[in-house]
Amino acid sequence: ERLGLTVAPSRVRLQPSVADGYAWSVSDSQKHLLKTNLSNRTVGFYQDIRDALRCSIEATLRDFDAGSKMSAEIKRPTLPKLLKLPKTDSRGGSFTVTIQRLEIANKELAAELVRAKAYSEDLLKEKLE
Repeated sequence: ERLGLTVAPSRVRLQPSVADGYAWSVSDSQKHLLKTNLSNRTVGFYQDIRDALRCSIEATLRDFDAGSKMSAEIKRPTLPKLLKLPKTDSRGGSFTVTIQRLEIANKELAAELVRAKAYSEDLLKEKLE
């Protein structure tokens, strides 16, 4: 629902195709869960996937990284695409979107720090002259 897609449970794939319209965003510690076929796994494996959903694994729209060959993960989108991402709500929302927004904020703060340091150095030079 959060993505604006409705996928029947029988159509959910660990390795979705481009036609499926979604991809998985997976934390490094949980990537192994999406690299095998479900038919070869145990009930405990299904429980591990269920437990990881919404905290370590979440569905994202495939158009975040259109044109690339993705398996069980997505690559980080470029800056212009990040600015168009939906806002997360205060109840948790998407951890992928939250991470991407924090990455943007981090880059903006790093650029501001460089500008502030340059300004401080200029002021110091003027004072010493």
